[in-house]
Amino acid sequence: MTNSTSEERPEYLRARAGRIPPGSTAQITHDEMTTAVTAGDARYLSETIKQFAVYQSTWWMSDRDGWFKITDEAVLAALATAASRMAEADRPLTVPVRAFPQEAGLARDG
Repeated sequence: MTNSTSEERPEYLRARAGRIPPGSTAQITHDEMTTAVTAGDARYLSETIKQFAVYQSTWWMSDRDGWFKITDEAVLAALATAASRMAEADRPLTVPVRAFPQEAGLARDG
């Protein structure tokens, strides 16, 4: 008996190849969303959370078949709040050199 993973299933392979599998309710493919993000027309929730993206003025969710528009108002509001918080977390941290103890003359002797 072999252990089958989702990557081995034909419908998963079709979705990754840029086609929505028959019978799926996905609205756009993974390739379409990747192209939109690359072009700057869409953005992920954050640099580390890529299961959600804002595209065409609304939020989308990813699954193995493709991307689905989110229509639940409470979820949309929560995603907007999360995006605001994650934008702050994703900002590059700029630390002045003097903030390091050894640079500020605060290093302890060995």
